[in-house]
Amino acid sequence: MRFTHLLQVACLLPFALPVPAAAASDSLDDFIRVDEFLSVKISPDGTYFGVLFYQKDKKVLGFLRRKDMKLTGGARAIENGHVIDFTWVNDERAIYEIAIDLGYEEQTVSTGEMFATNRDGSKQAQIYGYRAPEKIRRSANQSVLHLLPEQKDWILIAEYPWVEGGSGLKAGVLPEISKLNVYTGQRRRLGRIPLPNGRPLATPAGDVLYAAGAGADNIGKYLYRPEPGAEWQEFTLDGFSNDDIKPLALFDGGNAVLLSGPRGDKGLRGVYRYEWESGTLTEMAASPTVDIDYIFTDPFSGAPLVAEIDDGKVSYAYLGAGDHPLVRSHQMLVQAFGGRRVAITGSTRDYREMIVQVDSDVHPAEYYLFDTTTNKASYLLGTRSWVDAKTMRPMQPITVSARDGLTLHGYLTLPAGEGRPFPLIVVPHGGPHRVRDRWGFDNEVQLLARYGYAVLQINFRGSAGYGDAFETAGYGEWGGRMQDDITDATRWAIAEGYADPARIGIYGSSYGGYAALMAAAREPELFRCAVGFAGVYDLELLYKRGNIRKGRGGEAYLRRVLGSDAAELHSRSPLYLAADIKVPVLLAHGTADEQVPMAHSEALREALTAAGNPPEWLPLPREGHGIWDEDHRRTYYRTLLAFFDRTMPPAAADTTGS
Repeated sequence: MRFTHLLQVACLLPFALPVPAAAASDSLDDFIRVDEFLSVKISPDGTYFGVLFYQKDKKVLGFLRRKDMKLTGGARAIENGHVIDFTWVNDERAIYEIAIDLGYEEQTVSTGEMFATNRDGSKQAQIYGYRAPEKIRRSANQSVLHLLPEQKDWILIAEYPWVEGGSGLKAGVLPEISKLNVYTGQRRRLGRIPLPNGRPLATPAGDVLYAAGAGADNIGKYLYRPEPGAEWQEFTLDGFSNDDIKPLALFDGGNAVLLSGPRGDKGLRGVYRYEWESGTLTEMAASPTVDIDYIFTDPFSGAPLVAEIDDGKVSYAYLGAGDHPLVRSHQMLVQAFGGRRVAITGSTRDYREMIVQVDSDVHPAEYYLFDTTTNKASYLLGTRSWVDAKTMRPMQPITVSARDGLTLHGYLTLPAGEGRPFPLIVVPHGGPHRVRDRWGFDNEVQLLARYGYAVLQINFRGSAGYGDAFETAGYGEWGGRMQDDITDATRWAIAEGYADPARIGIYGSSYGGYAALMAAAREPELFRCAVGFAGVYDLELLYKRGNIRKGRGGEAYLRRVLGSDAAELHSRSPLYLAADIKVPVLLAHGTADEQVPMAHSEALREALTAAGNPPEWLPLPREGHGIWDEDHRRTYYRTLLAFFDRTMPPAAADTTGS
């Protein structure tokens, strides 16, 4: 079953599947194209595949009849949005959610609505949300609690009503538990959770017996009841380093709950089982280095089965029974695919066949159909079929000791050839908090390596994924110890012989742009050039303009991570250090960016020009806090590569396609 079969497109839809790409050419365009496919899931009876893919610049949903791989139906989002996820709820019908572009986000934003369609494209309907037909219209967000596989027409949801004059989750709103008909949108209310914005859990039978949330004092609160209709009882969870404890699933008919929460001095997040009757807490999966923050679940019962541990390269801990067919299959597939990341994204109802997503640092995601009766995995399709893994460069996990002794983790990608030491580009991630760099396929990193550059990514203090203590160690350290960590990692790369000290540049987006320009100001002898895309260059301006301050708790977040003393903010802002920036600078920014307004780049451009170092300038029309338009991406990366080539040329640059 090869990808070429997907070309047999039915005429039932006004759109078609992507045309297979030509053989890999290693041109610039090969790195800036969007993925062909985004998700693949098999129907419960195994006769159809659901796929998400791009049509032009929009994500759409299509259904492939398995016996002939013909497209039989599909759906687009209303009002020019995107389909962002879908779930089979029975053999013929799927529900899906949509998102819209707001112009200032790096990703699209969910509307909280729900839609449904049959696999032949019939009976399409909005079944939940503020734009649904009047008789079922609901001004609320929803979250699916259970698919109720024994009830073909119904699913179980939690509803979060909007307050007057606003939308989204608001303080004091009590969630409602309802059954939702996936054909008509009819609701049957089953009761409320007496905990504002609580996150409930249901048993496989659909009984809601647990909820976690926060009380009026904003402190974590946990409720359970032994059976439906019983009084809710509060209980405490001791030994966690904070109350950010996330419910995952109920066990033993509701007598135990699986939780994810931080423990120990580092505040590392692990997975634990708590039994109400005995009060016993049992560790199910934990790492001494990283948080466990990704769980694979049974698509029918919702039970968590596999925890992914992203410590350098990926490993796994198994949470479910060892004889569960999905667990057995996952263990077998991990061995068969030798070192790649393996995720089971869907299964038939009898677990005989399943869809497997496989990827690595050099392999973009590919989808396989795994047959448990023959133990054979058949290739279905790939997200970037034109990429030749043999020409991609591996991400090497690295460990660096910061100047104060703190251990830092990151990745080093070296170009092909014998040119060591290589010209190095340091790429600090955005965020900077609640975000980290991970092992996996990265178009931008591979592009830079293809053109002859080594790429260094370091998870400086403040990054997510290494425990609460590591993340909070970055609070108040923008331009301080966080910046030192980037410098220390760069000097490590020089000392280890990977980087040519005369050819080191730094480049980042959003916070990464801030870090790049701060590096140019603080370490003028270390970095030969700096590039900022959509960067933050005036910390005080974050309190006055942009959407960060407008979000729930946004200003409190800024005060926590930045402080509010104006003089201190100025001393840690590239705008006020422009006279110290002597190296060549490239500034790029989307003109429609509302997350980090273009005023940051415009002001820094003026300051650098006044200081006698006018930057190269690239405004991107109509782009927000990212680059969506393919022509704009092409222009941007051509400009970026040409800038690096002028300021720190690689020893033997590969400029194919430039």
